Amino acid sequence: DYYAINRHCANRDIPGIIVEHCFMDNSNDKNYIDSDEDLRALAKADAEGIAKFYGLIKK
Repeated sequence: DYYAINRHCANRDIPGIIVEHCFMDNSNDKNYIDSDEDLRALAKADAEGIAKFYGLIKK
């Protein structure tokens, strides 16, 4: 139960997140992440979202 992560974080008053970008068995998703450039774009978006949450960069 991956959602237990969020439940336990909520109970402890700490941030928690589950990131799921795509399903590897879906050809449309596979085509989206078939290059290093695409994967880096996802990673950058994740990092920027976390940084914004903590106020490290402007929203």
